[in-house]
Amino acid sequence: PDDLAAAAPPHDLPERPLEVRPHRSGSIESDASSVAFSELTSLRPKKRFCCVATVSAHKAAVSSMLVAGSHLVTASTDWTIRVFAKDLVCVLTLYGHEGPITCLDCYQGEVCVSGSADTTVRLWSLKDGSARVFNGHTDTVLCVRINRTYVVSSSEDDSVRVWLRDTGRCVRVMDMRQAIVDMALHPSSILLTATDGAIVAWD
Repeated sequence: PDDLAAAAPPHDLPERPLEVRPHRSGSIESDASSVAFSELTSLRPKKRFCCVATVSAHKAAVSSMLVAGSHLVTASTDWTIRVFAKDLVCVLTLYGHEGPITCLDCYQGEVCVSGSADTTVRLWSLKDGSARVFNGHTDTVLCVRINRTYVVSSSEDDSVRVWLRDTGRCVRVMDMRQAIVDMALHPSSILLTATDGAIVAWD
């Protein structure tokens, strides 16, 4: 179908084995192109997270990541998204964006949505890697959110767009008069945005 994207980026990033370096001793942290898992050994004062493994996940900086069910999903300025199993083995690499990926969100570990400097929003299946492309923004996508019914995206074009998740049809465009850098989408589909020190609810 025309709305499915599976093409690799023009620079054709080569695959390479991931390097996992175990440590002696979980939260997740990212540093440049690596991802580290840490374990909180105690909640008492002066105790710190201890790194237990480091994975060379991408060929450029990790820009966003989240836990999706039993998987870790990471996005990068190398234009790719990678899905890791519990043992930190990459089980899926998602190609299609034509610019650095700026944001991610996930729904129930089944699908994730991403936004990019290429101005597109993409909805990905975490099972087979297929994607639906949402076109409409005219500048870098800053934030994406997803629930059972909708995908919502904000952009440096000062707009927020609401899309039907199942069809990709844009059903609402809101002119915010400034770029919205973060949003929250309630399961009931009430959208929360933060502007000028105020939290605004949209229904």
